[in-house]
Amino acid sequence: MITRRLPVKLNREEVRLKGKRLAILEAEIESLEGEKKAVVDDFKSKIEGRKAEIQSLSRQVNEEQEYRQVEVVERKDWDELTVDTVRTDTGDIIESRPMTTSERQRPIPFNQPRMADDFIGEVLDEVSDQINAGAIGSDVKATRKRA
Repeated sequence: MITRRLPVKLNREEVRLKGKRLAILEAEIESLEGEKKAVVDDFKSKIEGRKAEIQSLSRQVNEEQEYRQVEVVERKDWDELTVDTVRTDTGDIIESRPMTTSERQRPIPFNQPRMADDFIGEVLDEVSDQINAGAIGSDVKATRKRA
């Protein structure tokens, strides 16, 4: 037997089934295109991240430096009436500005508050030294022994 590929008229059921298959295929294509877009967007994001890192590293290599958090301190320059911001790692002044009015007020140096017991102990030691050295009379010596 010999066969050829020739047109054949479809009946209603065949048309309905093929229409249903057509709708399914279109929905699958739409879904696949959505998945493709998500994957492309994900890869695009990854590529952009790598490009940003390359750009940053390139700048660091060309400038031979990078920005990091570095501890700094503020020091008052009383001669110039400025406040200098100084790097603690290198000692370099990175910024200098005029002192504000309140910063120009010098702190008043106060001694540490002394405790009463320390003060009394020092006085008693001093009196004892003077008694032992004979600088104070024997009447004080007798009083000290009673206490």
